[in-house]
Amino acid sequence: MELSKLKNQWIYYPWLINNDLDHLVHHNDLTDSRINGLGVVLCIGQEDNYIKIRANNFELRVKEEGILKLLPKPLFIWNDKIELLKNKNCGTINDIIWHHKDEKYYYFIESNGKQLKKRLNDTEIKKI
Repeated sequence: MELSKLKNQWIYYPWLINNDLDHLVHHNDLTDSRINGLGVVLCIGQEDNYIKIRANNFELRVKEEGILKLLPKPLFIWNDKIELLKNKNCGTINDIIWHHKDEKYYYFIESNGKQLKKRLNDTEIKKI
């Protein structure tokens, strides 16, 4: 795919540090200790022969060949403030995953300083 067409596209980029795929990440970005793996990411641009992606609170450069799948835009993104419809508790989107079999997003929520054990989908939360 043409790199310029990837801007603002959500993608599934399965990468784990030290998993024989480090060649897919720009060598200067591998030194960021916050990065130990990727999954659902947003393409935000291009730099040289790399695509620039955002995953949660950090950005890095990766090679296009690591893209496994183009994804639809999620209803919620990292750090969105949400309300759980079941009990009206509030929280923040901490992580986003794509469920391949269900073909939908699930969200991990932090509420009252703790990560909820259950992953939630679009129908169980609303943005506040």
